[in-house]
Amino acid sequence: MKTISLSNIIATTVLLLSAVTSQNATAQAGNIYSREQVQTVGTVQEGVVLQVNTRQAEATWQARSVGATLGSAAGFLLARNNSNNGSASVLSSMLGGFVGERVANQTSADLAQEIIVKVNSASGSSIVSVVQPAPFDAVEPGQAVLLVQTGGRVRVVKRQ
Repeated sequence: MKTISLSNIIATTVLLLSAVTSQNATAQAGNIYSREQVQTVGTVQEGVVLQVNTRQAEATWQARSVGATLGSAAGFLLARNNSNNGSASVLSSMLGGFVGERVANQTSADLAQEIIVKVNSASGSSIVSVVQPAPFDAVEPGQAVLLVQTGGRVRVVKRQ
């Protein structure tokens, strides 16, 4: 029976992590701009904050993938060291991957603020919702804000 060394597992894990980590990840935070959003023209609308709620944004797929990969490797190693049964190793690896993904999702989740804004325009007003992940500049009901749309993303910015 062929044994798998720890160095092979680490090498495989690194390879998998590099494959699932996007090189072109775009900034998602309320006050961080991605390279694609810098020095581009955007539109701006004036508005007033009606309501703000703090929410939890799920962890990124990269964080969940890392958790699943590490959990799967840990489950495989535990089963491999405690049993010579290949089925047990596969089952433990699958269970470890599931648990690792769930743990990563709980520990890597960020806060977000859900902002309900009354937008004023020449044709009247409308009410919109923007969910802005951390880090963000906290806003309060009644505060004048600007809705900035750049590169397909909308941000709520405090009016100076």
